[in-house]
Amino acid sequence: MKRHRGIVPAFLIAAALVAGSTDIAVADVPNNIFRFGGAWVVPNGDSDFNDGTQDINFESKDGWGYFIDYERRLIPWLGLDFEVLYAQPDFEATAGGVTTTDSVAVWQGNVGVNFHLFAPSRFDLYLGAFAGWSDFD
Repeated sequence: MKRHRGIVPAFLIAAALVAGSTDIAVADVPNNIFRFGGAWVVPNGDSDFNDGTQDINFESKDGWGYFIDYERRLIPWLGLDFEVLYAQPDFEATAGGVTTTDSVAVWQGNVGVNFHLFAPSRFDLYLGAFAGWSDFD
């Protein structure tokens, strides 16, 4: 899974180059949309099994992640969207009354197309089709 590690920095550099391009006129600023913030990550997993000697329970815990998103509007109602999310949810393993907790770094990237329903108004709803990848460290 380490082979995907270079994708995230390359994406962030590409997004910064597009956003910071001197070819983008001041009047074009509404066509470049940046979003960032927190995301509640819900792995939602709980599994019980027996290894032949004892019962073992694995459980994932919910937690916070962070995302950055860039959308370039091609025309008022259609935009290309790029997003990267990072989270580090906790996982617990319980065996024989002993609980061990560890966390896993999760990187997720999405690329898609947004169709804006109310493009010329201050209120905007959009639908999108996306492709994505995830990397667990």
